[in-house]
Amino acid sequence: MLNEWGAGIDIRYNSKPTLDHLIIQNNNAQSGRGGGIAFYYAGETSILKDLIIRNNNCSDLGGAIYGGPFDLSNSQIYGNTGGTVLHFLNVPISNCVIYGNTGGSVFHSVGQEVLLNCTIVNNSGSISFNGMSAIINTIVGSGHPISNTGILNISHSLIEDGENSIETILGA
Repeated sequence: MLNEWGAGIDIRYNSKPTLDHLIIQNNNAQSGRGGGIAFYYAGETSILKDLIIRNNNCSDLGGAIYGGPFDLSNSQIYGNTGGTVLHFLNVPISNCVIYGNTGGSVFHSVGQEVLLNCTIVNNSGSISFNGMSAIINTIVGSGHPISNTGILNISHSLIEDGENSIETILGA
């Protein structure tokens, strides 16, 4: 599907859907955000679980998902492209595999994020945190530099490039 925002699924104006056991694929937000899913003034937290989000594209932010808030779990995100692949705020992500995506950033958070029991490998682009965030029991493969402008807690995780791949910007 070809669309400007939310080419696959467009969630707007205080909507609070539960998306469960879906495949969201082959969408193109040609001049906007959210190739797979876009949230625009969505309001309360949506539930996204057991999804496959693959082969979506956008020219701007969120090749796979843009916006929020949502709770993402037990999902696979791969083969997506965009300025950022995942661009969101205040999102817990648990038990997900994120691989084979292409963008300036694999994901860019603008709030309080938690990565729990996830695997992030074989993507191009960085991982950016802004705010109080955590990486817990997660694997981050090599070639994924992590930047942080807030407080980032990393525990029980494998960061393949080690602590040298983590940049904390002071005074931000």
